Amino acid sequence: MQDWFNVDWPIARYRFEFLVTSPINLPDYAGSTLRGTFGRALRRIACMTQEKDCKACPLYQDCAYTNIFEAPAPREHSLQKFSQIPNGYVFEPPAWGERQYAVGEKLVFHMVLMGDELARLSLIVYALKKAFQRDVAHGTAELDQVWLESTTDYFWYSPIDGQRVILYFNPLYDNYPEGYDCSVKVLSIKEILTKPIEELTAENEEEFGNDPVDIFEGNMWISGGYLNIIFNQNMPSKVKHLVSLVKNTTITPDQDGYIHLEYRYNTYADTTGYWRNGAVSFNLNSLEITSETKGIKVKINSAKNGEKEVSFDLKETPSPVGLSQMDFSQMEIK
Repeated sequence: MQDWFNVDWPIARYRFEFLVTSPINLPDYAGSTLRGTFGRALRRIACMTQEKDCKACPLYQDCAYTNIFEAPAPREHSLQKFSQIPNGYVFEPPAWGERQYAVGEKLVFHMVLMGDELARLSLIVYALKKAFQRDVAHGTAELDQVWLESTTDYFWYSPIDGQRVILYFNPLYDNYPEGYDCSVKVLSIKEILTKPIEELTAENEEEFGNDPVDIFEGNMWISGGYLNIIFNQNMPSKVKHLVSLVKNTTITPDQDGYIHLEYRYNTYADTTGYWRNGAVSFNLNSLEITSETKGIKVKINSAKNGEKEVSFDLKETPSPVGLSQMDFSQMEIK
């Protein structure tokens, strides 16, 4: 069976900016308006026979209009007989809500193109340009700019709020629209174990464990409200190892202005001597930060240096050098 999540299928997201030349009144959901306006303009441009019924046209299978706007089903398919197939584009209209655009205002929306539609970009842009010059929601506008905002083969990935990832990318250019930091091509996305801070008590201390950890200097850092840790994992044979960031309620920490935490590691006595990279991010948002808080201190049981504390102030620190060369594909942690 084919692995559809590894299909090399291109996808790109474009930002369209129009300058309004006569007032435009968009309805609550503008997606249908944009699609209809685009479709009518595309048909005027691309249709060669002027047939009223596209399916009766001898060019139905090959016409640029039908392939973009009313994608015909393949003549033959080994799995089933399709009546139609999805179009290779998606409009992302402005935010929900009826809105009137006055002359001189900028109207912005996005369009995602997939697969073969990327090769038809010039025709799509031209059709949208002509559509807005003619009529859109009883107004008109001139195409000002088109931006390529992102291009990726990871079209299937759905981000989850709070889920940390390691993202590998190449910057595409540094001339990007206002309000954006950069434009990139995503090369790889790897989800990283993401956990909250937990409370260690006398009753659950054994479960958290306190096995020695192998962490190189600089491989603990704070970014985006998370403490990130990269470590060497002595791989298990059966049971995933447990990593935790805890508040130890069995002791009274020093009153030095820092929040004291502990990084705990439980191998469950299951190691193989086979070492691989591990990574985890801990959400720090539950910490009670005041104006008097200097930062946090994290106690670790270092395999090389014994118990030691690592101090952090409350500003972000850079990620370690060489992160892009690390392989996290074989992590066995929870």
